[in-house]
Amino acid sequence: MSQLHGINGAQQPQATGISPSVGKLGLHSVQLGTNPPVRLDAIKGNKIPFAGFRTATKVVNAKTGARENAALALRSLASPDGKLDAKALLNAAKSMQTHLNRLGTLGEIRGTMDDAVIAAFAPEVESLSNTELLNAYQQFLSPEMSLLKRALQAEMSANPRNEDVMAAAANLFSLEALVTKEASNRIIIAQGLAQPGQIPPLSAQYGAGIEGMGAARPHEAPADMSAVSMHVLMDVAIDSSARRERVGGLVADMASRRNLGNIDARQFGDVLRSAGLTINVDLGFLFGMNGPKPLLKAGGAWEHIFHSIEAAPDEASRQAAIDVKGAGYIQKRDNVERGLFPELSEDRPAVANERPTYAALNLLRQRTGAAPTYGTVALHLKPEVARRATYTVDDTFVALRLRYTEAGRQAVLDLLPGSPGISEAHKLDLMTEGSELRRRLDAIFDGMAAKGEFRADLFKNEFQLFGLEDDENSALAGLFIKVFKDTQSTRKAMASFDSLETLLPELGDMDAVSLARAALDRQQHGMGRVASECNYIEAQVHGPIVFARDVAEIVINKEFGLDQLPQAQKAWFNAVVAVLGGKQPAAADMDAFSAEQRAELAAIREQLGGAVIPVRIEEQIPELDLKNTVRSEERAFYAAHLDQARIDAKLHDVQQDDAGLQAFISQMLSIRPGGAAVSRILGTVPLVAGGDAQNVREAFAAYVEQYRHVPLRGQHTEDDVLQNAMWQAVSDVMGKGRLDSLAAIEELTADPAQRATLRDFVMGHPPMSGQAFRALASAALQGAGVLNGLAPAEDEPLDDEAMLTRFGGAAASFRRSFDAMPEEERDAAGEGRLLQAFGGLAFSLMRDASPEVSDRVAERLNGPAMRGLSGVLLRLGDAERGFPQDAGFRDALAFNAFQSGLRAALGGRAETPATFAGELSLIPQADRDRLRAALPGLADTLDASFPARPAFPPAQAGKLAATPAQHRDFLLSMLPIYHDHERPGAFDHGAAYHGRGHICRAFIFASTMAGLMEEMGHTVDRTALLCGIAGHDAGRERNGADTPEQEAESARLALEKMHERFGADTFGDDYEREFTAAIVGHASPTLESMLLNAADSLDIGRVAEFDFKYFPFLRGGEQEGPKALVPEYQNLRQALHEEADLLARMTDPLTQTRDLRMKLIQAGEAEDMVHVQRAASEAVAGQLALDAEEDFLAFVEGKIRAHPDMFPLLTRYYLDPLA
Repeated sequence: MSQLHGINGAQQPQATGISPSVGKLGLHSVQLGTNPPVRLDAIKGNKIPFAGFRTATKVVNAKTGARENAALALRSLASPDGKLDAKALLNAAKSMQTHLNRLGTLGEIRGTMDDAVIAAFAPEVESLSNTELLNAYQQFLSPEMSLLKRALQAEMSANPRNEDVMAAAANLFSLEALVTKEASNRIIIAQGLAQPGQIPPLSAQYGAGIEGMGAARPHEAPADMSAVSMHVLMDVAIDSSARRERVGGLVADMASRRNLGNIDARQFGDVLRSAGLTINVDLGFLFGMNGPKPLLKAGGAWEHIFHSIEAAPDEASRQAAIDVKGAGYIQKRDNVERGLFPELSEDRPAVANERPTYAALNLLRQRTGAAPTYGTVALHLKPEVARRATYTVDDTFVALRLRYTEAGRQAVLDLLPGSPGISEAHKLDLMTEGSELRRRLDAIFDGMAAKGEFRADLFKNEFQLFGLEDDENSALAGLFIKVFKDTQSTRKAMASFDSLETLLPELGDMDAVSLARAALDRQQHGMGRVASECNYIEAQVHGPIVFARDVAEIVINKEFGLDQLPQAQKAWFNAVVAVLGGKQPAAADMDAFSAEQRAELAAIREQLGGAVIPVRIEEQIPELDLKNTVRSEERAFYAAHLDQARIDAKLHDVQQDDAGLQAFISQMLSIRPGGAAVSRILGTVPLVAGGDAQNVREAFAAYVEQYRHVPLRGQHTEDDVLQNAMWQAVSDVMGKGRLDSLAAIEELTADPAQRATLRDFVMGHPPMSGQAFRALASAALQGAGVLNGLAPAEDEPLDDEAMLTRFGGAAASFRRSFDAMPEEERDAAGEGRLLQAFGGLAFSLMRDASPEVSDRVAERLNGPAMRGLSGVLLRLGDAERGFPQDAGFRDALAFNAFQSGLRAALGGRAETPATFAGELSLIPQADRDRLRAALPGLADTLDASFPARPAFPPAQAGKLAATPAQHRDFLLSMLPIYHDHERPGAFDHGAAYHGRGHICRAFIFASTMAGLMEEMGHTVDRTALLCGIAGHDAGRERNGADTPEQEAESARLALEKMHERFGADTFGDDYEREFTAAIVGHASPTLESMLLNAADSLDIGRVAEFDFKYFPFLRGGEQEGPKALVPEYQNLRQALHEEADLLARMTDPLTQTRDLRMKLIQAGEAEDMVHVQRAASEAVAGQLALDAEEDFLAFVEGKIRAHPDMFPLLTRYYLDPLA
């Protein structure tokens, strides 16, 4: 006995599918649903007419009365709406018993009263159509009938003298047995297990109890379902009803765990039962505007593809019907349907009307149907159609369960040759051992074996055979289904209408809770919409769907259906709508139609047989976001009703031991984006170990406690809460960057050994961002590729140029990847930290790092090519002595770090090269070429800023000035020319822009810079430089911009003086030509020409603001701008400028007053500025008093000599050598 609970003094059953929403027991009563209670202690019965006076009349009336009430009892059971009218059933049972009692009194009963009951019911049961018989059978399985039976039992126990109840209970038992027997008889005959004459009718087999009860009426009815369809529905009904008790327990447990309140399994099922069935079809198809014209058969079965195949008059037509979908599709669908419905015996062809028609539960209650993507017309079916359907979660092609067996594997191969839908050539390949197709087929078999049990949806992806056409894959899937189908497991995933709640285990937690929400919504008189996580709940309708009989309403999508209809077809559309609604089409339209069209409208009206089917036009746009809206509400509801016990259980598992922790981390990773890749990379290496495991547990517990009470956005389920909590805990403890880095490894390399190396690197180093790791690992893999090429096992090793190019490419790749990272990631990763790991990681990623190979790699690194390049890059990558502002500077850093890491990994076998110490223009051409191969951008900067300087052509040794004093004497010999330029009436009088002061200062500057360059390793032809600077303005005839003619004259005069002082044959043509080029436009590429130009520009302050851009000393061409600046050099340049400017201010009156004059001009004090200018010019003219050239030069030198602390460079490199 089931457990009983008291309500209002009556014990309530909690048994198979009986829940409070089904009904309740009262004292001597039963209430089904919300119907009024039915009294069991005072069953009224139907009206009993007067029995009559004569015995014969009494017998006839009693038999008629018994038969009529038997029919009424069956009618209350077989009602199309499926509702059990307990009052009508009990009244009919009591009245039938009254008539049978009269017959007993009259001596008309042969045998027992039970025999009489059966004799009364038998012809009426035999007269039921298959649909009515099914309805009665399903009613006996309903929870309402179970409750009624229990009510009768309770009443008999409470009132043993209640003969009406005892008779009703006995009669129901007999009637149920007869319904089952009649259904069984029809099924046996339909399945070909017996011929119709071999099984006696019920009325003949069980009619002996009362003679002359009347013949049974023929049970055949138009468009009735077949006995095979009835068989399917009965089997699914009995199977799913047996699962109701288990589902009831599941729902009770769920309601308790989730605090859902007063809700039971039946209410879950009621949400589904109230949804309604819809079929979505194309507008043009339904209204006969393209292809078939189904409305011309509105009074017959709604046809599917098997009807077309079955109705084909000949083989050619049959093949054409098959080709509409393809032979492979037909085979697959046939085997799927036989897999779901084994009642479609494989021993005989299935009749089209015995195959199901597919519809869907309209869970969202959309006006435009459950599957608007299938068509813009929704056929809303009548409620009674839903009762003759079976139900699965998702598409039929997905719902089927399969089980792999080795015997089935061989069966597939045996059946393959005769299987339709696959080309003969492909069949041959599939049968041939060792062929590519056979290898792929075996791989699919192995995949099935690994799974054991699986669903048919895998044939859409995982178990598709690459190399076959789509339809061939369908045919192969059909063959797999035929062999591996598991009908028993599949049947347990199906439900009848009365047991729709038994689909709950197939729906999953999210949909189950969504149904609970909808059930509670219905309690508050809401619509109870459900946005299922599955595609839909499919209904397989058994027995023909007759359009005129079974369609309640047609809803047409306006925006995407009717509005898209061509104008020319709208008149026809309107006419059909009128006929469907029982109206006459517009007269104007009828006049415009052809005779054929008018005939078709008449045929549709005739097929409807008086049925009226309303047509509504509805907008779909308001419903487009309905699913998202409802789903959002469902997720919020779920989050508010989390299963806290389940969360506690998982929390306990994780806290219990390392195995539980690792298992959950693996599960979490399997569903996180990129998590599966992390799991594959880790392999057997635990993500969390040692002390980290306990830290993760503690963080996990804290996050669970936070999320379980206030779930974050996106945390809709317990799994969301638990997995997000674990993800956050692992990210906190291990570093999210570490996880991202592990996830990236698969994309970086396919080599297992390299993957393991990268994994160990990630696990063994502090975490970095995934993007930082990609930058480092990508460059390191490139570097490893270069190293592999230096000492290959078989091929020729890379030559020097290729080696340098690829090393440089790896360094540049790292820099580009690093620069592409967001600034905050760059700061967090630390370029220096990554650079430190670069070379060592590349070395560890080599395919072969044996001592022999390492020695060969070290040998190449120690070679002249790498040593020369490394020395240069160590210099260029120096923040003080290199190019820190150049784009290529960080390429140099990356290259240097790479080489440093490699040398460290080689353990001293590769020596660290010396940094290039000379002035940058001294870098040898060979090393410049190597730099260009490795880092061409940096080479461009070097060549433009510090080009290699050709040596000045040689002169005859022994004849040139050799000491600073001799060069000074040459300057003194040139000064009279400039002295003359300053005299009254000359062009430079009162200005001395290009006079003795300028020449003396420029000479001092040139001498200083020559000393600096010599200290840096250069050889300077001081004669060319100092004679050139002494004579570079000698040929001037006016102030202002110099001209080539004046510069040429200056060079001539200087050479003339040099011939005079050192001998006419001392220099030679090459020397004199280069000397002239150094002065004329500073066109000579020599160091001496650059220094001459620099010395001249250092003294520019007397006429213009100094601009470093035009100061080429230790920088190069003026076009390069600041990117070529070397900090060490810039400091020196700055110091030179400051000393030069100070010397000019101390020796040149115009420079002394330049700043004052500029301020007066800016202030608008022009008159005062003129006075200052005049005074400065007078002071310049006053310097003519130093008539002797020695005195003037001594005047300038005296300023330096008097203030050595103010002129350290000029003192060291100019005055000191003169001492």
